Amino acid sequence: ARQVRTKSWSSMRLSGVLAGDDPMQAIGNLVADWWIRELNKILVASLHGVYLDNVANDSGDMVNNISVTTGTPADANLISAEAILDTKQTMGDAAEDLSTLIMHSAVYTRLQKQNLIDFIPDARGEVRFPTYLGYRVVVSDTVQVISNGAGNPSGYVTYLLGNEA
Repeated sequence: ARQVRTKSWSSMRLSGVLAGDDPMQAIGNLVADWWIRELNKILVASLHGVYLDNVANDSGDMVNNISVTTGTPADANLISAEAILDTKQTMGDAAEDLSTLIMHSAVYTRLQKQNLIDFIPDARGEVRFPTYLGYRVVVSDTVQVISNGAGNPSGYVTYLLGNEA
């Protein structure tokens, strides 16, 4: 799939950036931040396409749907170790290659409230990466929210990815 992105910034926005101590670094940061957000959108949209294709063409054999179609989600419909492990099992013996979870901030916050998010430092100990069940966690509000039709979320799509994804 071909995906093209473009962005322009107003002269007013750039003049504020250029007035700082290091205008080139400020412009670089502005552009980098925009690209990070755009690449996140591309990644999640691509993942959602793979998800929808699996549901449509492979009977959802790689999907563990615990959402509800009506009413309020119960504990069995919320993220849990059991739900992640059941999802991992859809990969069979290839599950050992899984390394990353991409989840909505509401799901991440639920895990934080339960004190289930661990943090591991990078090689220099300067940055701490969130993990859940040993999987690195990436938080993105571009993941799909499942609506119950009344305007309330009845679920969130969470992706489990391998090392090379």
